[in-house]
Amino acid sequence: MMNVKGTEKYNNSFEWMLMSSIFYEVLTQIDYVNTVMQARAATFDKWISQLVDNLTELRNNWEVIFAKAILASENKKSFGYCGNHKKHLKRKLLA
Repeated sequence: MMNVKGTEKYNNSFEWMLMSSIFYEVLTQIDYVNTVMQARAATFDKWISQLVDNLTELRNNWEVIFAKAILASENKKSFGYCGNHKKHLKRKLLA
C-alpha cells in the first residue's frame, strides 16, 4: 500500500509533470520523423539530421517546455491535485 501512495504522490508532483512534458516533446519529434520516413521511403541520413536539429531546437528552448509543465501542473491543481512548482523552482535556484 505504501508503494501505491508513494507512486500517487510522485505522479502528482511537479517533477513528474516536467519529465512527462520533456518526454512528450522528444517522443513527438521522434514519431514525426519516423512517420515521414516510412511514408516517403526517405533516406535515413536526411531525416536523422532533421531529428537532431529538432531536438537541438527543443534543448535550446527548454523554457517553453518548462512553461507548459507549469501550466499543466496548475491545471491539475484546479482539479484537486497538488504540486508546488514554485517551491521546487525556488529550491533549485537557491542550490
